[in-house]
Amino acid sequence: MDHKLIMNADDVRGHLSKAIKKEGGLRRWARKFLAEPGYVSKVLSGVKEPGPSICVPLGIEQVTTYRWVKK
Repeated sequence: MDHKLIMNADDVRGHLSKAIKKEGGLRRWARKFLAEPGYVSKVLSGVKEPGPSICVPLGIEQVTTYRWVKK
């Protein structure tokens, strides 16, 4: 699996998609990791952002960053 140090939500979705396929389906993955299947589906489709119930099972740490913007 490709391990980039910095990822965006789409990268996480890609890892989630691979994990779901490996597990045998969305509902099986959700059941195994105690996630709501509807939420998992919304994350995959881009409606929701991945949170802890998605990131933790994937071994991904969710981090928020801030930076200065030139004015």
